[in-house]
Amino acid sequence: MKIMKRKTHGESENYWQPATDIMVGLLLVIILVMSLLLSYIAQKNNKYEYETSYSATSYSATSVTDHTGDLTTQQDDDGGHENETSTTTTTNPNSGGGGRPSEDEGKTAVLVNVIDEETGNVIKQSGIVFELYAERDANGGLQALHTYYPVKLEYKQYETDKNGRFYLPEKIVDGWYSLHNLSVPEGYEPGENTNFQITKPQDWDDPFLVSVPLSPAKNIIKLNAVDSETRDAVPGAVYEIIADENIVMKDGTVRLKNGELADVLTCDGKGYAESKELYLGKYRIRQKKANTVYALSSTVLHTEVKKTADSEIPIVEALCDKTTFTLTLNDAFTEEPIEGAVFIGESGRRVKTSDRGEIVLTDLQKGQTYSLTLQKLPEPYRAGEVSASFTVNNKGLIKGEAKYAFSATVYAIRLSASVDDRLLHQVVNDINLTLYDRDGKVVESWDSNGTDHIIEGLEPGGYQLEIGGRASTRKRFEVKDVGGMQYAVIYIWTVLDFLILIAAAVLLAVLTLVTVRIIRRKKKVKTGE
Repeated sequence: MKIMKRKTHGESENYWQPATDIMVGLLLVIILVMSLLLSYIAQKNNKYEYETSYSATSYSATSVTDHTGDLTTQQDDDGGHENETSTTTTTNPNSGGGGRPSEDEGKTAVLVNVIDEETGNVIKQSGIVFELYAERDANGGLQALHTYYPVKLEYKQYETDKNGRFYLPEKIVDGWYSLHNLSVPEGYEPGENTNFQITKPQDWDDPFLVSVPLSPAKNIIKLNAVDSETRDAVPGAVYEIIADENIVMKDGTVRLKNGELADVLTCDGKGYAESKELYLGKYRIRQKKANTVYALSSTVLHTEVKKTADSEIPIVEALCDKTTFTLTLNDAFTEEPIEGAVFIGESGRRVKTSDRGEIVLTDLQKGQTYSLTLQKLPEPYRAGEVSASFTVNNKGLIKGEAKYAFSATVYAIRLSASVDDRLLHQVVNDINLTLYDRDGKVVESWDSNGTDHIIEGLEPGGYQLEIGGRASTRKRFEVKDVGGMQYAVIYIWTVLDFLILIAAAVLLAVLTLVTVRIIRRKKKVKTGE
């Protein structure tokens, strides 16, 4: 017999209660599963975050981390996805070596950084490329490493990030390895192979550190000191090489400051010198000490040390000026050079002026005083006292100059004698003239040819100029001891002068006649005649 439960007064049946209970239970289960999953993900990502895309090309992408553990990704221009071969669920090479978790046990994570060999500082430069070799590999030793997420990719070359470092994309086993340097940043030389040994497993949070040292690139400066005129070698000159800019390396250090002395060169017997090896950059060269008979040059030379083969290094040519004193003697009136004038030096040495009127003194010693005094002049020149004195200072300079020039002038007594017509003052042709000295002796006789006749070498005093041997035409004048031109002129009447006078008289008569007629005509008009 079935017993029925009776409803009490005001009570109704709830048909949704079972379904609600089931949904609440499912929701609690889902929340619990999501909580566990989020906790797992948070625990994994609390160490590293990883997202990468790799390429198996010759310049493979490389995932790297900096000092803080933040992971960055590099990849080739092709995007790194065209060589996909397989996929794997491995997501973090830092925790699993980039390979399958079951195969990472006992292997070592490796972090490589590039350092300056001299300072030990990291060279923060991206794109420095390496290959990895292992002794155990009989196939040339080149190691191909892989990543497996999101696709399997193979690597044979590895390059640094902007911080100058990279991780090998997967862990490696114990043994000896070698990193081969394939490229270098500007200012450095390719490094030798860096060998290292893996002896114990290390994880991504404490990787095995390999430091690859690169040595700064250096080169020399070649210098040749030569005479500025003869191009002969100048031995014994000393030069300073000074930084012409701050020489800064890629590791951020300043090796030489602008203006800092880099090296000192002394030229050998052939005037040649080489510097020690210098960092690449710009330098200036200035002379510190000159050869005995040369002046210290104030010229600053500029050059740049570049990374070149030894045969391509240019030779800097340094021109040297001999300490030189040049005396020039000229005619005061014509400015022509005087050849054959004799000067005597302080040591009694006699020297003559050249066809250019010059005396050139070289091979002068520093700290000495020299002098030249005029002793004899060629005829017909004369002069007062002509002398020059100078001192060569300890820099080989004469009054601040390497090549000092001194000029002097001499003169000759010159007389211009002529016969001129009275009206135009032009020289008359074909007139015989004779010049007499104060004693009545003939000095010179000549026929005029339309130009002034110049007589040089006269002694000061009284002279007479005569026309055609007629004593009545003689004209007296005085010749003085001066450097300019002096003139003796006799004026005579010529046919041309008379013609000019006749023409002038005729013209005057005509003008007078015309004037008279005009005046008469005006009078007639006025009187009405």
